[in-house]
Amino acid sequence: MPFIFAIIFGALAGSFALILELVTLPGDALITGPSQYFAFGSIFTLLGVALIEETSAYLFLRQYALRYFPGTLASVRATLLSGLLFGIGFASLEIALILWNSSGWLVWPLFGILFIHIVTSLIFALFLLYFSQKRPWFAPAPIAGALVLHTLYNAIIAFF
Repeated sequence: MPFIFAIIFGALAGSFALILELVTLPGDALITGPSQYFAFGSIFTLLGVALIEETSAYLFLRQYALRYFPGTLASVRATLLSGLLFGIGFASLEIALILWNSSGWLVWPLFGILFIHIVTSLIFALFLLYFSQKRPWFAPAPIAGALVLHTLYNAIIAFF
């Protein structure tokens, strides 16, 4: 039954990231429409958004792993399910905010948000729940990989 808690931990991580973004980003950056959400003039801002979100996701997923899989390696199935559900929970708040501010049907932006958060959560889950005891020297790679992937996603939305 710890899988329902993966969604809850994901939503908590997304909420924590939102609070940090509200504190660090320009005043109306998150309140304007979804088309203007990533209308920032600097790649450093996009990197900062990705850093906040991925750090929050990593910290909360790590706490989830410590609470529900202490000292053991999870099976591949449990790892993938945990990462998937955590990513859905993380993306849920961002999707709710976009739907709140939108008057149209936004299939592709919602799919993109869900996709990027599920993929980065799967990267973290595979490391934390499956590879962490097998390859502890591998720790910086998933964080760097998720950060680069999320920054590229943000840049594609902002500049193309």
